[in-house]
Order: sequence, then C-alpha cells, then structure tokens
Amino acid sequence: MTAKELVSGGYAANTEPKLYTLAPILDDGPDVLDVHDVPGMEDIRLCELELVYEDALHRTAILRADNLLDPAAPEIPHGPRLIRASFEFKTPAAAQPHAVDISPPASLALECSDDFVVVNDWLIKRHFFASRDAAA
Repeated sequence: MTAKELVSGGYAANTEPKLYTLAPILDDGPDVLDVHDVPGMEDIRLCELELVYEDALHRTAILRADNLLDPAAPEIPHGPRLIRASFEFKTPAAAQPHAVDISPPASLALECSDDFVVVNDWLIKRHFFASRDAAA
C-alpha cells in the first residue's frame, strides 16, 4: 500500500468531527460490502481486522484474507472488540484497488484523498458513523 492520507475529525476545518464505528461489520455482515447505491465505487472487500480481547492479557489479533466477509471465510468472532478495519475498493477511474482504514473512534485513513467523497458516501449508507451518544 502506498502512503495514506489521514482524515481525522472530518474533512475540512469547519466540519464537526466524525466518529466511526465498526459495529456494522458484525451487525450486517456481508451487506456492508454492498455498493449498488454508491456512485463511483464498483466493489469493496474487507481485507484486514484488528481485534482486542477484553481479558486480563488484552490479547490482540489481526485477521487477514482476500475478503473476510466472503461466505467461505471463517466467521468473525463476536467476543473481541474490533479496533481497526482495512478495506480495499475499486473505482471506475483506478486501475488498482485503493485502501481505506477505519480506526474508531475518529480515524479514517485513505490511500488517496480524492476518494474521500465516495468513501464518505459508502460510510454513511452502511452506517459506519457512530452517534455521539453511542461513542460517549
């Protein structure tokens, strides 16, 4: 992956900070990969998840696959807390997939800043924005 541009707390200085959630990955499963209503996005895959177990050792694990939400992939565990998700998506204009990393509560890293509008549209439509009450 090439250098990423970090979008933290919103895209512009005058926007209210955004809070992200990874709950849709567990709640909605493969439906989060639906892009039929996201203009400019042809396909998206969940390629990596970082998990932390809320036990005495605070163990972490990183799951990697071509697509962790593929029906043939093992089920994502519901016990640990999801702390980072990495997706790769295709746009009509790009020859290669671009990456986006989401690390709640407020970090979004884009491989290409030009992808912000299309990624933001997908995040809204797939409910990756947390309410302020839920994040508190």
